[in-house]
Amino acid sequence: MTAGVLDREIGLGERKWRRRSLWSLLLLIPLTLAIEAYDSVKTLLGNNDLFARRVAWGESAHFGGSDWKLTDLRGAFGMANQLPIRCRFWPTSG
Repeated sequence: MTAGVLDREIGLGERKWRRRSLWSLLLLIPLTLAIEAYDSVKTLLGNNDLFARRVAWGESAHFGGSDWKLTDLRGAFGMANQLPIRCRFWPTSG
């Protein structure tokens, strides 16, 4: 065997492993991102701050890291039979 043939065989082996490495990166990078983000996504979806909830008038509710109390609710002027568009909430402590 000559040196040129050996160089070609070594070059083909290196190309094959380089190609395998690139294909494995296409699999491993999204998998790694999913594993790293799992706890954050679980925490985000576990909180009920993403969904509306009913609270009685004057009652406090925990939302966004603090307790809130509905103190005022008004409808828009000149728009009969419409949903109220202005709500006033006050954070409560204690």
